[in-house]
Amino acid sequence: MPQFNKNHNLTLSIDSPGIVSSSCNPAGSLSIKNTVFPKESDLRVLELIKVLGETQSNDFKGLSEIHINLMQIYYDRQKDNANDWFEYFFHAKEAFINGHNSGLAPYRIMVCLIKKKKFHQAMEVCSIVTDSAYHFSSYATIKKPEFEYKMKKLKRKIQKSDDSPIKLFTEDEVIRIKKNSEIF
Repeated sequence: MPQFNKNHNLTLSIDSPGIVSSSCNPAGSLSIKNTVFPKESDLRVLELIKVLGETQSNDFKGLSEIHINLMQIYYDRQKDNANDWFEYFFHAKEAFINGHNSGLAPYRIMVCLIKKKKFHQAMEVCSIVTDSAYHFSSYATIKKPEFEYKMKKLKRKIQKSDDSPIKLFTEDEVIRIKKNSEIF
């Protein structure tokens, strides 16, 4: 069974029951999602929520790892349950705010917003990650050029849409995103 150490890093061995795939990311960042079979997702969510409640509010790395794992679980479940979409989006946003900088959280947020025709908010996400103050992890799977490409496409969509420019993030959250991206 997966365990979290005192730094809230997931500790697994490749021989752990339920390992579906391994990760090339640094030790401790193997996604718990990879250990979850569909029938176990409720148990994993409860485990992660418990760890989330025990995590200090200034442990941004720990918080972002927990939120990204919850995002992954809810991403798989949202196809069957509409309420899980809100959880998925919430945890993606929280992972992003707390500094998860692999590109996955902002990309998933952006795709969700595009599907909901919230082009201004999707553009806001792209603007944050393409800013020079935002730092992608060296292990990032989705990097700045992908967001720059999406920004160009979004600019054209915004011109043709009646989407209103409501902000997704407060100014304090944007500052926190950029600052916390340096942690990893």
